[in-house]
Amino acid sequence: MKKLLFILFITGIVYAQQSRMVELKSIEFVGNQSISSSELSSVILSKESPSKLSQFLNSFSSFGNPPVYFDSLLIPSDLQAIKSLYITRGFFKAKVSYEYKLKEDGAYLKYIINESAPTRFRSFTLNGLENRIPGEFLDVINSYVNVDTTLIYSDAILEDRKNYTLAYLRDHGFMLSNYEQPTLIIDTLVNRIDVIINFNPGKRYLISDVLTVRTGVGMDYVEDQLLKDIVGIKPGMYYSHYDIQRGQVRLYRTELFNSAIINAIIADTTGNKVPLNISADIGMLHELSPEIIVNNEDNTFNLGLGLSFTKKNFLGDARKLTISASAAAQNISEFLKQMALNDSTVFGYTDSRISIEQPFLFGRPINTKIETYFTLQKRKNEYNSTLYGAKLSFDIELAQFTYLNSLSTF
Repeated sequence: MKKLLFILFITGIVYAQQSRMVELKSIEFVGNQSISSSELSSVILSKESPSKLSQFLNSFSSFGNPPVYFDSLLIPSDLQAIKSLYITRGFFKAKVSYEYKLKEDGAYLKYIINESAPTRFRSFTLNGLENRIPGEFLDVINSYVNVDTTLIYSDAILEDRKNYTLAYLRDHGFMLSNYEQPTLIIDTLVNRIDVIINFNPGKRYLISDVLTVRTGVGMDYVEDQLLKDIVGIKPGMYYSHYDIQRGQVRLYRTELFNSAIINAIIADTTGNKVPLNISADIGMLHELSPEIIVNNEDNTFNLGLGLSFTKKNFLGDARKLTISASAAAQNISEFLKQMALNDSTVFGYTDSRISIEQPFLFGRPINTKIETYFTLQKRKNEYNSTLYGAKLSFDIELAQFTYLNSLSTF
């Protein structure tokens, strides 16, 4: 009986020593030629323990980080995470093993990776589109989807081709287009992969009508037709997800709306025609914005005040009128009393501006802004000046895909 108790006592001591918590001092990756150690570290659950300084700061404040202890139960999850990452990069034969050492100062974990040869594309095929969409659409999609057979497979390339095809279809009327889960056929003898994606484009839809719903405190001051004009989508046009997104951007750019949503009413679809609904929450049309100005012009502390008034939907058509004034000086009270350039005791500036911005020009969606300004400046040891002028600017929408090949200056 005594001998049995002694054995149990010794066993308990050994177990206690093995289960004591030790910090994970280091995680090392060996054999990873294609994926960086930092990227591998980001996908595993095991983490290195922070420095002693970081632990010390964390002991009495919210700064730093607490110690991280070695947990061998996380190793299987780490192995799976590393393996999965390699699979997404085309290394289907990668093998991962591990080893660790427990020392007096902590635990040292090492993951040993055998990447093997990567798998490259052999073909990328889209089924279900031929004879169901216009031939020019199919040519555009195929020219983008075709992959270089020297490229190593990756999930990112697959997702890019798949998303491009789906977006292209939905931007050209195929509102309900969808796809099945991609099929991957891997030839392990020659390390080649064939990708097959089955698409169902469905019908090509036309816009039957554009409906509007207005809410908010300013709903009575904005007309339904203005919402339709800003969005620019008319009945008879093909459904386009890109046009819908662009329409929402145009609405938000006017700053009239707290929220604006454009969506297709699928439940009211008839044949190949679908209505659109514009839901807009219209905010307040008048804004008054005071401001405090602080800067170090002339290497001295300057304090100033500013005030801006904005009138939205000014004279209709979503125009925006803005009137602003500001002044700053080393002694702001004296400067406001005597805004004279010949006063040698005051240094600062005052500025006033008036601008009008509208979303249309000659019926086209060209955002146009004209601004006039008048500025008095008194700069220490430099110059005194009176500035006035005007600026006319245009914001012209570019095509969905715009390529800039070169830029030259003369």
